[in-house]
Amino acid sequence: MSSLLDQETTSSEVDVQAPLMELGLDSLATTQLVRQLGTSLSVQLPPTLLFDYPTVDALSDYLVSEVWADNSANDDDDAALKSVHRPMQRKPLDESSHEVAIVGMNCRLPGGVEGPSSLWDVVTSGSCTVDKVPFSRWDVDAVVASNPSWGDDVKSRVQWGGFVEDLELFDASFFRISAAEAIAMDPQQRLVLEYSYLALQDAGYDKDDLGGTNCGVFLGIEQNDAMLLLQGPAATASLYSTTGVPHSTAAGRVSFVFGLQGPCSAFDAACASSVVALHAAARCLQHGDCDLAVVAGVKANLVASGHAGTAIAGMTSSTGRCHTFDEAADGYVRSEGCGALVLKRLVDAVEDSNQVHATVRGVSVAQDGTSASLTAPNGRAQEKLIRTALDDAGLSGAEVDYLEAHGTGTPLGDPIEMGAVARVMGENRGQDCPLVMGAVKANLGHMESASGMAGLVKAVLVMQHEQAPANAELKSLNPKIAAVIEGFPVRFPTALGSLTGGGRGMPLLAGLSSFGFNGSISHAVLRQAPKEHARRPESGVGDGHVEETKASGTSGPATPPTLLFLFTGQGSQYESMGGGLYEIEPVVRDALYRCEVEFADATGESLLEVVYPEEERNGTRSGDVFAAKNRLDQTQYTQPALFALEWSLAELWRSRGVVPGAVLGHSVGEIAAACVAGVMTMETGMQLVVQRSRLMQVGAGEGGKGIV
Repeated sequence: MSSLLDQETTSSEVDVQAPLMELGLDSLATTQLVRQLGTSLSVQLPPTLLFDYPTVDALSDYLVSEVWADNSANDDDDAALKSVHRPMQRKPLDESSHEVAIVGMNCRLPGGVEGPSSLWDVVTSGSCTVDKVPFSRWDVDAVVASNPSWGDDVKSRVQWGGFVEDLELFDASFFRISAAEAIAMDPQQRLVLEYSYLALQDAGYDKDDLGGTNCGVFLGIEQNDAMLLLQGPAATASLYSTTGVPHSTAAGRVSFVFGLQGPCSAFDAACASSVVALHAAARCLQHGDCDLAVVAGVKANLVASGHAGTAIAGMTSSTGRCHTFDEAADGYVRSEGCGALVLKRLVDAVEDSNQVHATVRGVSVAQDGTSASLTAPNGRAQEKLIRTALDDAGLSGAEVDYLEAHGTGTPLGDPIEMGAVARVMGENRGQDCPLVMGAVKANLGHMESASGMAGLVKAVLVMQHEQAPANAELKSLNPKIAAVIEGFPVRFPTALGSLTGGGRGMPLLAGLSSFGFNGSISHAVLRQAPKEHARRPESGVGDGHVEETKASGTSGPATPPTLLFLFTGQGSQYESMGGGLYEIEPVVRDALYRCEVEFADATGESLLEVVYPEEERNGTRSGDVFAAKNRLDQTQYTQPALFALEWSLAELWRSRGVVPGAVLGHSVGEIAAACVAGVMTMETGMQLVVQRSRLMQVGAGEGGKGIV
């Protein structure tokens, strides 16, 4: 590899998971490599070999299997190595495979919302993250000034939006992407990569755990502002322009980076895109087309034209708020963000002891057909859609406890939606079991293609916390809604309150609606996770059940503590620390071996020999053991040893389903904490610790202190 790349590259510096052509091998070099390998190993290799086995890791597995096969390996070894070529098998499925579990979840939403617990803080506090369009996106004053024909109403509508922070930041190297390619990528592609990874991490998977598996990728995505920027006067085409902006490569890149070989598609169904993607993922899982699925929804607003067009059409709000369900409703506010889920058949999640956020019981997609106009909603089509989703779930509308409505805050759209809901979910519903109604767009704005994902995460949180947040911006119910829900037991919360499921003692059920202005409509039915497999939500400001005291009519939160991991610094080391776990826990042993490899590559020495002297493991003590102990107290060994053990212990907890809600570190423990938090990889962390400890060792014993 080094000679072909014409670089001073050691074996430890080659990323064995990176495609060889991305490391710099051109077509000529790949041909040379195949020829050299064939000659060295005395085997006949096809010239297209590197296209079938594109990484060092995959190529090595294949070559070992070929060499062993040619040298008559024993049956056991041969069977093991044939796994390299084993085709993906479809499981025989039955009715028990219909329910789909959400085993991973993460999101990035407007106003600095990072993760589900942060979203819960926003919705339980009744906050709204919509603000004026930041200058970092575009100069809204210049846009208004360049359109003197606009009326005051249009000028006020273009002022507002919901925007994620630091959209330009992206750790390209973590995903094995060059800086040049990252610059050419639509920010939507970067968001999808980041939050797909974080959702997989939440489900217990690392970046390279799923390579070669039939994990599917299903992406909801629509308008492409990056293409408009690419066509602008200041734009320059590059080698990566072709793959940097299409929707298809946004989904395909997730599969490529993580090595996933299941179904992969992008879905543009306007504002219904995310739930349409969810529908496709659920069906593939139910039919056995994949055993795991990543579902994501994304939207990024990069140019002013989208804001201008919707403002001119009168679709957006002149007050800068989605007044969902309120008589002040005057349109929606354009927003952006990304959310991602990891799905698995519930029976498989239970068998694999996964923790479950919630389950998808039923899902349906449809079209309005002929409506009053192309973009006008159709209440009867929505009614039919919801009934189909309930049939898919095997439930009746009266059993649903909470509905996360599409709820954009338009004067007629909300009443049309509520009328359809009343006709379906009002049937046979008792007055003591009202349907509780909410809509996250009042907090975040309308994220369009990603809106269904934001609503889904909120609906899951509602069931996890068994609380329904207040509807932000709701002060006086829209009279048109009041007219269509007459006689329908329904509640629009104006304060945070308990959600009990009508006292049935059954898991909570939630509906989720997501409708596109192109006529695409979608609805999902979610169920609270089974208690024995339920994922405990991360603590936040709004966590805890509301404990009501009937005598006083007061309530207060009983907030469980956040699980915090604290990583210590130098001084806590001792001989054979963690030795018992090293001997009996494979997870700890494997994690320490990974750290050992990184340390050895950087220093040429063995870290494990310092922490666990061979003589002591054999039951004897010698001078070498005491020498190792003395080395353990030297900074250049102390800090890497502490880092390795701390990271390995965190890996052990993670393997048992215990993940911290926050991390804190002191001294070298800060680096271990950063790795556990996902800020950097273990490999990067160990390299940093080795260099840090080496520099500190140079100055050890030369300092002093004084008292004044």
